[in-house]
Amino acid sequence: TVNPDDTTIQAMGNTAIIYTGGLTMSTMLDGFTVIGGNSISLSTSTGIVCSNASPTIQNNKIYGGRASNISHGIFLQSSSSLIFNNVINGGLSDTSGGGNNNYAILTQNASIPIIKSNIISGPTGEESTYRIKCESSSDAIIEDNTISVLSDHMDFTNGKTAKGILANSSSPIIENNSILSNNSVGIAIKGENTSFQIINNIQIDKLISLIFNSGELFPGS
Repeated sequence: TVNPDDTTIQAMGNTAIIYTGGLTMSTMLDGFTVIGGNSISLSTSTGIVCSNASPTIQNNKIYGGRASNISHGIFLQSSSSLIFNNVINGGLSDTSGGGNNNYAILTQNASIPIIKSNIISGPTGEESTYRIKCESSSDAIIEDNTISVLSDHMDFTNGKTAKGILANSSSPIIENNSILSNNSVGIAIKGENTSFQIINNIQIDKLISLIFNSGELFPGS
């Protein structure tokens, strides 16, 4: 059995690992600890970037690190990666690191990843916190994950926000996830050209909430 605690890949600058150039799921990152940058002098910090590449990322511990502005555990652009059975954190732990805008997983530019059976958490950003954000026609399959977005101390004035999953102009399938969001929106759907499936998710402490273009809040189940 691969133990991610045995080998750590630590970013020397902003990003620990970058995949580019059309890699497929046959390229695997399996059984590592990956940590992004760790300095508030950095504007951004990221554990793993996949740009026009779709590797399999499984059985890892992935941390976004620490930066002044934006941190990502995993950042996908035009990627159909399989992200399976990882521990993914937008910062250094649930209470430290991250940036003002904190993402455990951010998908953009027509990414179609499979995000399955992960434990996803992180600290709360000063401005925004997303455990999974899909935007720009990123139609992810998000299934069987445990997602925690705890924001007791967050000030939600002036546009600040915390969400378990946000789909913005994207059409994800969100199924069989457990979402712990004590003071946050569990699932939000926004933007044009959006369709979605939300099936059999469990939200603890708050009902699943859907936010549409109108800005109205619709509690659901």
